[in-house]
Amino acid sequence: MTAMGNLKALLGNSYLSGGNAAYVEAIYETYLEDPLAVSDAWRSFFDDLHRGQTGRSDQPHSPVRAQFRDLARQRLPSAAGEVTRNLADHERKQVRVLQLINAYRFRGHQ
Repeated sequence: MTAMGNLKALLGNSYLSGGNAAYVEAIYETYLEDPLAVSDAWRSFFDDLHRGQTGRSDQPHSPVRAQFRDLARQRLPSAAGEVTRNLADHERKQVRVLQLINAYRFRGHQ
């Protein structure tokens, strides 16, 4: 088996994936907020993930998700109303064109 195949097999059977992913993510979020709030085993595991890493560290995802939920709940800007009106005008004109075509089909010979 190749190295990539071994890695895929490990990730597929790992306790870090599948049904445990949400649990591990919750522990990791807790670790990011306060490393002392998780058990020693998890703390050393997460510390090993960050060892040798330079630059910006991870940030908890929950505040980012909350911000996107708040943005989704906000009302659309008034420009969206203009787009809706323009779309309605366009649809009305399209119906008129189809009516004109239909009239030529039925009465065009007269």
